[in-house]
This record gives sequence, structure tokens and C-alpha cells, in this order.
Amino acid sequence: MIAPTHVALSLTGVACATGSVDPSVMLLAAIGSQIPDMDTTKSWIGKASYPLASYLEQKFSHRSITHSFFVSLALLTVTAPVLYYFNWTFWVAAPFGHLI
Repeated sequence: MIAPTHVALSLTGVACATGSVDPSVMLLAAIGSQIPDMDTTKSWIGKASYPLASYLEQKFSHRSITHSFFVSLALLTVTAPVLYYFNWTFWVAAPFGHLI
């Protein structure tokens, strides 16, 4: 899939799952939807994070490590402090965006 397709599916899924169309939640979902393609330097996010994307591209094939369920769980864990300060929809937006 290309970046706009990732974003469209994630926005739809996150909006349905959380019941929120808050622009901040949608932005986090859109960012989360781009993380799976961080393992290739040809993607938008790969170009934006070129050193990391280049490393991942050399070590792993596309659709391997960054497309895993474990990355979604890692995002939930890393973003857990957001739950203390904001609503739960902010917490799950990026991980759901990645998962979808």
C-alpha cells in the first residue's frame, strides 16, 4: 500500500474504534499508520527518517519487523504515560493506526 492508503484506512479504523474524530487523535493515527513502512527508504517516512530506515532496510526485509504485532504493543507501552495526562483516545490512536 502507499502512504495515503495507510492513512485512510487507519483514520477510518481509529475513528470507528474510539468514536472520536478529534484532529489530534486523527493526526496520531496518521503518524502511527506510517510506522510500518519505516523499513524502506522509498517510503515517505523512510525518507524522513533516512538513517533508521536505511539500517532497517539492510537488516530486515520489507514487511517484517515493522509490520509486526509487537511494534503495536511497543507503541502502547511507550505511549502509556500519555494516558496519565490525556484521554485514552490519545493513548491508543498511534498504536491502533499502526495495527490497522
